[in-house]
Amino acid sequence: MIFSPTVSSNVYSGGPITEAVYDAIVDMFDDLGPANPVGRSYGTWQGSVRLSRLFETVQTVPGVLDSTIVTPLVNTEPEDPAYPENETVALLIPGKVIIRSA
Repeated sequence: MIFSPTVSSNVYSGGPITEAVYDAIVDMFDDLGPANPVGRSYGTWQGSVRLSRLFETVQTVPGVLDSTIVTPLVNTEPEDPAYPENETVALLIPGKVIIRSA
């Protein structure tokens, strides 16, 4: 991903570990299914972002020694609209992913 900072841009350190962590997080989101609330399991796939899974995803990237998740603060699940507005299914997508190397 190419980024050209402007005067008001936040710029953080990067490198092979931050790129690998970013890729792992995006892959985790790509594996999420649609609107599968935490309380109801429809097979092995998950629709929710669980903090434990996010932490595990980051911690298992080679070279990561420790990590802290700033946001989300709690497990996050997609909205599952009730009938009759249930023609569409919500998906969680990463809006902004910032990886900082300490």
